[in-house]
Amino acid sequence: QVRGAEAWTDAICRDLQGPVGQMMRSQLQETMNDNAFQSQMADSFIDFPEVAMEPGFQWQFQRSMDMGAMKDVPMLTDLAYLGTVDRDGVACAKLYLRRSCLGLEDQATSFQGTPMTASLEPFTSSQYIYVQLADGLVYEGTAALTHVEVTMEVQGQYVTTTVDGSVSSRLEESAPAPATSEF
Repeated sequence: QVRGAEAWTDAICRDLQGPVGQMMRSQLQETMNDNAFQSQMADSFIDFPEVAMEPGFQWQFQRSMDMGAMKDVPMLTDLAYLGTVDRDGVACAKLYLRRSCLGLEDQATSFQGTPMTASLEPFTSSQYIYVQLADGLVYEGTAALTHVEVTMEVQGQYVTTTVDGSVSSRLEESAPAPATSEF
């Protein structure tokens, strides 16, 4: 379950002004909420090969993700199995993960019935992932640093949004405290 996305979208929307800014704020709040992030997380599950792995084993897979108004964004994921490690008493497989967005150029789309064009610059993020050997759940993901630039053209006006962020995760037995924004 994903909780706390509102803090992230509030930080992004803080400086958006005017009619285009209001439209962008509305779109981001509709597409970057807890449910949307949970859906995107489901799209980003790791495809494991059906083979025994030795440290150094590498594989990749590609799939498309929806990112707000942009549909079928091509994503390439490269992984490497680095061996087993102990994380706070939990036996885990350590993986190196690099996710690359291959970008989009001038994709025709719409928001609330208003036609628009969206472009997304290619970007990558990488991190270490620790997967519990006992059940295959992700125990921890180190910070994945990402720099994303999105340009949208709506009725002759252009808006470029840049997001610099860090995402990390950790499996907990109890509910965590509400998310906060570091922006």
